[in-house]
Amino acid sequence: MKSKDVFPGVFSRHARAYRDRMVDQVPTARLMVVELVGPQEGERVLDLACGPGTITLDLAAAVGPRGRVLAIDLADGMLELLREVAPPWVETQRMDIEQLHLPSASFDVVTCGHGYHFVPDLAHALAEARRVLVEGGRFAASVPITGGSGGVADLVGDVFAGVPPPPETPDRESTVAILDDAARLAALMESAGFRDVRVDRVEEEARFADAETLTERTFSWWQFAWRLEQLDEARAAELRQDVRRAIDERVTEWPFVTTNWSAVFSGHA
Repeated sequence: MKSKDVFPGVFSRHARAYRDRMVDQVPTARLMVVELVGPQEGERVLDLACGPGTITLDLAAAVGPRGRVLAIDLADGMLELLREVAPPWVETQRMDIEQLHLPSASFDVVTCGHGYHFVPDLAHALAEARRVLVEGGRFAASVPITGGSGGVADLVGDVFAGVPPPPETPDRESTVAILDDAARLAALMESAGFRDVRVDRVEEEARFADAETLTERTFSWWQFAWRLEQLDEARAAELRQDVRRAIDERVTEWPFVTTNWSAVFSGHA
């Protein structure tokens, strides 16, 4: 399967669950993206792969009504949620971050919170971000990378052993490999035309207050949600019970804490 045959649909269908997962705590790496670009009142901002507005609303608050924020995503469900809460100076469009149908040098700031790891052609996507920035414009993005411990997949992965696995998307394998290598990523950004390139590795914690919360979050992650869609209602309900039972047996202290790593990369046009 190709990435764009999988991810827009699954994230659109599970947009509300994704948004609800961010209510308690926006991951540190994505907040760092906003801090690095430092949006100012009246500026024009492009938020790539915006989701339900995880950082879009912070960007909008910073630029104010004299500014403009264009938030784009390929998942219609995500855009619908953002439209429900966005102020008037936020515009949403369904658009591919590899093919920005936008004029060159039309934004002061470009951001992307956890979106580039879904892109098959990372070099072209970065070049597009650079193209739409004014000279001296600021760019920052975050992506998940390998590492961490105590993940939910480690905890309950065996419960899903008999369930069809998530789809493989080989067209993005090279992208994931580059994002996991700070030196290669920095070099690719420079090739795209960015200067003052910086790549940070950020450790993040996720805390789950109780077994019910952890169960719900497990079923809302795209890797698990996609697999559940392959089951009939009765089997899905049975699997939910199995996951809850596994959590009750294996987690003895609450809150349950997992650690993950993200890369935050930034530069100037």
